Amino acid sequence: LGIGTTFMVLLPMIDKIDQKKSTKNNIIPKGKENVLFVDDEQSLVDIGKTMLERLGYKVTGISDSQTAWQTFQKNPDAFDMIITDKTMPGLTGLELSKKMIGLCPEKPIIMCTGFGDEDSLEQAKKIGVRDYIRKPILKKKLAETIRNVFDQPNEWRG
Repeated sequence: LGIGTTFMVLLPMIDKIDQKKSTKNNIIPKGKENVLFVDDEQSLVDIGKTMLERLGYKVTGISDSQTAWQTFQKNPDAFDMIITDKTMPGLTGLELSKKMIGLCPEKPIIMCTGFGDEDSLEQAKKIGVRDYIRKPILKKKLAETIRNVFDQPNEWRG
């Protein structure tokens, strides 16, 4: 008793918050387009689908790259964009993208990838993939990447 520790926490004082700047940074762009979301892990398909639907997109989520290719091949006009994982069994994201671009070169594709895949990203760029997103996928980054690809359709964003 009578012996203890005292902590002092010093926080910087802010005179004024710039409301306009703060609001602008928190705006998440939305859309209404149809998106095909492909990942071999069903839980990631479910999360991606939910995230995109909350942003206003209509989403078809598929956890098998072969099924995704067959679905796309039957009706490519049903989708405005494809978002695919890079590493999948069967058809990899690069192989799937190459097939889809071969069928519909104007269809934008965004590839999801982990860290350390710079060589694969260069290959993706060469075949016509428009941009990439690093995992884990954050909602704001996903929303901004999608809008950037739609708004500037003919350039590599990566």
